[in-house]
Amino acid sequence: ELPGIPSWEVCRQVLGKTRVPIVFLSTSHREDDAIRALRLGAVDYVTTTTAPQILLARTRAALRRKEAFLPEAMPQVYDDGYLQINLAAQEVCVGGEVVPLTTIEYNLLVYLLKKANQVCSAEQILSQIWGAGYETSLNYVHLYVGRLRRKLEHASNRPKYLVNVYGKGYYFRLDSAPSM
Repeated sequence: ELPGIPSWEVCRQVLGKTRVPIVFLSTSHREDDAIRALRLGAVDYVTTTTAPQILLARTRAALRRKEAFLPEAMPQVYDDGYLQINLAAQEVCVGGEVVPLTTIEYNLLVYLLKKANQVCSAEQILSQIWGAGYETSLNYVHLYVGRLRRKLEHASNRPKYLVNVYGKGYYFRLDSAPSM
């Protein structure tokens, strides 16, 4: 905590201005605190009892995942007239209106866009977006895809962009069929 400002508010303010990966370092071992931090957009949550080498490794892993979202060959703007994703500005617009996304939502969207028309399993997505330690948390993927659909799609129950292939995973649909 900073003097007079709860850590939750610091996280919210930072993520409102930038997409830097945030790793919460806390004295709290409470599960609900970790869940709250991750829901706010933190990429990891560790306690102060964590060994320094593990903290460093997890921080480096968070930075590697962040770097993996912007390959050099990828166009910096996706725009189909309804949905605009500006990677350089890290901004997403729907119908010309800016849509606020958490860091996790944004990273998930960029990951699927980068793999457009390729079905990605929930396990692959979980590994890329959340990293090690979340192998049993497949519901996170379904939860966040649902959140993105509600924010981006005309009809979230008939998605145009974030498509589910039953039993296989999800893909970002461009104009061609998915590759599996």
